[in-house]
Amino acid sequence: MEVARGADRSLVGSIVEVTTTLPDDILADDIAEKMVEQRLVACAQVFGPVESTYLWRGALEQSSECRLSLKTTEGRLGEVIAMLRSRHPYEVPEITVKTFDWVLEEYAKWVHEVVGENEGGAGVVGNG
Repeated sequence: MEVARGADRSLVGSIVEVTTTLPDDILADDIAEKMVEQRLVACAQVFGPVESTYLWRGALEQSSECRLSLKTTEGRLGEVIAMLRSRHPYEVPEITVKTFDWVLEEYAKWVHEVVGENEGGAGVVGNG
């Protein structure tokens, strides 16, 4: 990928996506808004509803849920997970973290600026 040449790998490589599922969009939107307001994440997307099928305590279950996707840095990951765990209504929530092989460098810089991990501080306006 020629576009990636010259990219700061330490900056780009530290961007992560945290995902979880929640029982409804009201809770997902509330968590997303609080995470962005507190600058724990640069952006959040709520998808859904999605239909989930899974085994729970030996029984086949199906439910309608919303998926919450959060973009942040490895440096903020512990705080993001702690907030999700404290606000999540499920006994065993799905919380996953994905790293990226490649991220547009300008996007990576924006994420770091928003969550306050880059000189220049927060307050940059952009699209997640």
